[in-house]
Amino acid sequence: MSAKIISIFGNMVTAESDHDVMQNAVGYCVRGDGARLLSEVIRVRGKHADLQVFEETRGLKVGDHVEFTEEMLS
Repeated sequence: MSAKIISIFGNMVTAESDHDVMQNAVGYCVRGDGARLLSEVIRVRGKHADLQVFEETRGLKVGDHVEFTEEMLS
C-alpha cells in the first residue's frame, strides 16, 4: 500500500491513503533520493494517517510517497 505525504511538521508526517491503514503499523516515508525513512502510524483519521518518523526528515516533501506494511513496530 502506498500514500502521499500531505503535511510535515518536524518528525511528524501526515499521509493520505485510499487504502485502510492500521494504527501502530510500520511505514516508510520515501524521500526524493530514494531513502526510506522508518516510521510508525500513531493515529488514523479517515483516510489520513499520522506517522512518527524515527530518522531525520530533512529532504522530505509534500507529495513524497509513504509505503505502509502490515507489520507492527516491535
